[in-house]
Amino acid sequence: MSALLKGENHDLDITDCIHNQFPPHGLLAPDQSTQEAWQTMARSYVTIPRLVRLVRELQASPKNETEPEIVDLAQHLYDTTIDPNFLLEASSLGQLWEVRASLEEVADVIPTSYGFKSRKLASLLVMYWMSRLLICGLVDKLLCTLPTTAQYFDAHAVEAEDVHLATEVLKMVQYGFTLSPDVDSDTVRIGQLQVLSLLQLAFGSWHRVEKHAMASMQEGSKEETESKIQSASSMKQLCLDLGNKLMIGMHLPLMTMSSIEVVSEMFAGGPLVQCDLHEI
Repeated sequence: MSALLKGENHDLDITDCIHNQFPPHGLLAPDQSTQEAWQTMARSYVTIPRLVRLVRELQASPKNETEPEIVDLAQHLYDTTIDPNFLLEASSLGQLWEVRASLEEVADVIPTSYGFKSRKLASLLVMYWMSRLLICGLVDKLLCTLPTTAQYFDAHAVEAEDVHLATEVLKMVQYGFTLSPDVDSDTVRIGQLQVLSLLQLAFGSWHRVEKHAMASMQEGSKEETESKIQSASSMKQLCLDLGNKLMIGMHLPLMTMSSIEVVSEMFAGGPLVQCDLHEI
């Protein structure tokens, strides 16, 4: 997170060869281990700040000579993730399960929440969701800034994943509010900061949906577009309210709608801004 806020590459990001940083065929095999999943996410996490910086530079100078590098890196990040069967496997092994959502704000939107056998698995999912939300935001910005990249990415598929993840992370919120009282205070705070970061990134997803819908007001059904805008706006407010509820409990300064919108733009390669985000 620090590298993103500074607009710099991650300290561990050595760019001798992009392809050496990722598995050669995108998705890992279905029998991947938890350790392999961690390694996959770590590679993405280290490399994302570089893509953020490159997208920001591209917007400042659309004729940027690093275009091929940006597209290549974006493709590798977008194509590389943990195997989609990983969650099903974790569920079948009793490491992950779903329970009825008890938080009223969340239950109104999605009826179930995740329970975890270990905090390590919870942290892995946080890392996975954060990475994918950041990547979706960056690919979306790349498609808007450089229309020729539409030949490499399916804009509808990118938005669909963005929305799916932004909804899915709500299943994690209850975890942040109901950490066991026998857990030490530092661990509780880390878990709450993880959920807070997810909510901030999910906010960015709904912000993108809202922007695209507003930009397409003249196309298609006006009623359908207005409904999409209203839905995205409501989800933005929910993410903001839940995030501030966590921040109140941690005695942190509250976020505003405008401040988190600016941060969302920054994470998607927009202008750097001074902000007081708290690291996990």
